Amino acid sequence: MASIEAGQQPKRYPLSEDTLELIDGAQIFQLAKVAVKRMRVELNALLPHVRIFHVGSTALDSGVTKGDIDLQLLCQKSRFDRCRQKLAHIYPVNRGAFQVSQGGQSFDAKTPRFDVGLHLTIENSEADFQRYHTEVLREDAELRRQYFELKHQWNGHNMDAYRDAKAQFFSRPEFRG
Repeated sequence: MASIEAGQQPKRYPLSEDTLELIDGAQIFQLAKVAVKRMRVELNALLPHVRIFHVGSTALDSGVTKGDIDLQLLCQKSRFDRCRQKLAHIYPVNRGAFQVSQGGQSFDAKTPRFDVGLHLTIENSEADFQRYHTEVLREDAELRRQYFELKHQWNGHNMDAYRDAKAQFFSRPEFRG
């Protein structure tokens, strides 16, 4: 693992907010695992009743990623409002992601190297899909290859357009839990 020289800032991921810029995952997967481990400790102390799933590309251990980390925080419906309040006290709400009406709320966290999406979701709600998608990609090499191909097709292009294409990809029957 590359070391940081004294006074040098660590590289932050993702590299761009507006454009999909892919990174060979091998460069950051180990760094992401360390960051996830630290976030789990912090989140377990704050929300002891949630289950935490590392989801998205950095959870796959191979391939390409834009370099952010996504954590799905799964809770029971009866605990959702209290968990949401606790998270909102510490982390800014990501208004472009899950909506409460869908059974979820997303928050933006940061580590020294990574932007982290915290996706609080009610178990079995409309928003409870990320863990399933990640598991399908882990288990199905052909779907994983197609997913990475999609990412390569959108590399260097508008992030919102990429997100639309990704949503269409994950709407396929193979990803329904």
